[in-house]
Amino acid sequence: MNIFNRTEVNFHQRSSVPIQILPKAKVKTKKFWIESDERFVRKMFGTSERCAIYAQPFHSLKMQYGQQHAVPLSSSTKSASRVEDNNLFSAIIEAVRRPSCIVNAASRFVAQVFHGNPYAAIHWRYDKKDWYRYHCVVHYGPKFRNACEILPSITARDIASGVENMLREETSDHFGLFVYIASPPSVENFTKQIYDSLEFLVPLEEKNYLKNFFSMNFQSCWKDLTNFMDVDEIVSLTEMEIMVRSKWFFYSFGSTWSENIRPLRKVGSGFSEADVLSLVRNALLKQPNRVARIF
Repeated sequence: MNIFNRTEVNFHQRSSVPIQILPKAKVKTKKFWIESDERFVRKMFGTSERCAIYAQPFHSLKMQYGQQHAVPLSSSTKSASRVEDNNLFSAIIEAVRRPSCIVNAASRFVAQVFHGNPYAAIHWRYDKKDWYRYHCVVHYGPKFRNACEILPSITARDIASGVENMLREETSDHFGLFVYIASPPSVENFTKQIYDSLEFLVPLEEKNYLKNFFSMNFQSCWKDLTNFMDVDEIVSLTEMEIMVRSKWFFYSFGSTWSENIRPLRKVGSGFSEADVLSLVRNALLKQPNRVARIF
């Protein structure tokens, strides 16, 4: 189908409505994004019809990742004809949350495991076959150049050192802190190596720990879920909520999974976060022989 031509969308097989496909606006604006100004959007649609489909609105907003916070629109902003993209995106984050059952399960997990104590959370996204291949081979560019240069030489001990160095600086009560690491299943063995390399943080065994929690606390439905649904997706959504509630969050630069978590955290109100790769780089600067080999 040619996306720049007209098409028809059938609603419940009741009626066919002609739709002007929005990407045609790209030809007019010479941009890959559409401003959220109401008048501009109406002009681009070029129709007086009451119903329209705004395809992929998240990808149509121009914003700076890492700078949004989950904030609803104020009453004065709602009545304005122009809403800044960053404000609109923040309101979308506030309104579009994970299912309440996931939120409740994560709250229950945090209460049972951490007992109300502060804990650290690490998101390690970088695997060779997916993230590294996409950003460092197929679409290699300046945005991820530093990450691509350092990743092949990073060890599990480097990550553990970077995280624990920051915690030493931030709190005197760092001994015995719990840490949870979320990562793709493909790097599960590497994640275990990070746990083994920790000096004073108390590790939780990642995926199996959470899966066991579901099995023990939700016996009536967990068995059926494992037969009919993608369990890894359920685990991943719950892990996002666990990251949100952590006092220290060490995120993965260049990961949309991490970026979807950061706006929901109360950074500056006793909560802090850091780019895990930057912490590793700082740790390596204290090892001159390693720095000479990597850079």
